[in-house]
Amino acid sequence: MTELSFSVVSCTLPTERNGHQLRILVNGVDLIERVDRSAAGYDPEMAMLGMDPIAFFKQTTLEAGGGLIIARCNCGDEGCSSIAVVVHTSLTEVSWSLRPDGTEVVRFGRDQYISAIGKARNDHSWETLERTAERLIAELEWARLAPLGITLCHVYARGSKDSLSVTFWLESQGRYQLVCSLAWNHLRPNAAVDAARRQLLEIEPARWSEVVYYPQAHPLPRPALAGPGWRPFDPGPR
Repeated sequence: MTELSFSVVSCTLPTERNGHQLRILVNGVDLIERVDRSAAGYDPEMAMLGMDPIAFFKQTTLEAGGGLIIARCNCGDEGCSSIAVVVHTSLTEVSWSLRPDGTEVVRFGRDQYISAIGKARNDHSWETLERTAERLIAELEWARLAPLGITLCHVYARGSKDSLSVTFWLESQGRYQLVCSLAWNHLRPNAAVDAARRQLLEIEPARWSEVVYYPQAHPLPRPALAGPGWRPFDPGPR
């Protein structure tokens, strides 16, 4: 059997200077680099990036089995190009098929595999202040908004020096994306968490401020939940 481990390293992305990628190590050897180098037309200047750690561990197929994205285009978007494996599980073993035809397979003992995932998923030592704030806000009791048709999409604290954004899906009388901006000075993650709880969880959505809503189909009316602080997305002049 082989041993699985993970390493989080920083990376520079076109849209994000302080990005991170998860490198996957098999017996200490970088699996992403190995698979990438074996591809036809490999270009070292276009080497694939590992997935963002949070995005990688959100994939249910990591433990349940199925297609698993392990690397993304060096632009940072897995939708542009990616490397995927197929995960197969049994009571004692987990295997990754590295090629569609199943000719190259890596096998892990299930106990070591599950242990390595748990250790990496719960290791937050790599986080910046912004990444910690994002994680802690995402862990708040957002399920309380579900009866209103609101579910958390993502939290992003790396785009501005004096704010962060919390994005939701609203599925009530149509589908909308809501982007809520909160002021934050990037000094203490707990201050960001307190702001999110106070301004988004402890008051009704009609009293939210700094909300931009994006209808996902046209025409859709102003959301019924919208208050004075809500405004539609304006793409500006074309």
